[in-house]
Amino acid sequence: MKQVAMISLLLILVSLTACSNGAPTSENQAMTNMKDNSITLEEKSETNSIITENTNDLCTDNEETVISFKMVKTSKILSVCTAKQENYIRYRFGFNDSIEFEYPKDKENSWNAFRFSSYLRGGGASNEGLDLNYLTFVNGSYEYKIYDEYSAADDSYHVGVIVTDLNTKNETDMIGDSTTKQGSLSNLRGSDIPQEDL
Repeated sequence: MKQVAMISLLLILVSLTACSNGAPTSENQAMTNMKDNSITLEEKSETNSIITENTNDLCTDNEETVISFKMVKTSKILSVCTAKQENYIRYRFGFNDSIEFEYPKDKENSWNAFRFSSYLRGGGASNEGLDLNYLTFVNGSYEYKIYDEYSAADDSYHVGVIVTDLNTKNETDMIGDSTTKQGSLSNLRGSDIPQEDL
């Protein structure tokens, strides 16, 4: 009987260890890769304490929302924020009470840490109009490409982030809930971010 109890206890401990250290979902793996100039857990506590109460937004009271939306699978929030007075831009991912990933660490050079590209074709549904906007950055060996797309042909919006492992070229497309979208990446046209043509 004691052996059965000991084995059961060991199985529980192994299970708990696997849950806390084990294989996270591909979304968690992709979004919590904190290397190079992303902000550490200790440094994030300051930002966590001043996040607004808006449940679809991770921007602080002193920032403006470029774009923000919830992820379909996890309801985590992706936000891109710019400062109202200071000249910086930041990417955040997580929940209002626990930001998991914030980029970049250096506010002074933050605009150069991103690349923006877009394509606009007017004419409405009859011309299959498109408004395609992408914000890209590289953190360690991962590329993050936030997308904000509109198609007039079917009047549809698509948001999310594609995370690419630059070593293996594996891509993870984390789809956002377009009904929770605030703002638009199109607001970055003509901004201080390096602009690229599609």
